[in-house]
Amino acid sequence: IVFTSALEESGMDGVVNAVFRSVESWNARISTGELNRIVQNAVFEKPLVRKGKSVKIYYATQAEVSPPTFILFCADPTMVHFSYVRYLENQIRKAHPMEGTPIRVFLRKRGEKDAD
Repeated sequence: IVFTSALEESGMDGVVNAVFRSVESWNARISTGELNRIVQNAVFEKPLVRKGKSVKIYYATQAEVSPPTFILFCADPTMVHFSYVRYLENQIRKAHPMEGTPIRVFLRKRGEKDAD
């Protein structure tokens, strides 16, 4: 949130800076190694167990920028609840603040080749 005043003609510098930060975030790229460390630490901190089974996330990669899109390869994507995906998104944002841009996260079964 950036406060401006048309009456006093102030605050436009903040708006311009916020736009530049948003564009940087929109085009952000995280290396695969770093992304995997973020995801592994998040899974270690809060393991995902569904129906008595531990859900394994093998690795993560950034498929696209504009907006940042991440693909997580796991054993069974149907067992990962949307709230856990939101948790992983928040962990990525904690490590790399991406102000003003959405993050897309897709789950894919290991070895699956179809496009999302």
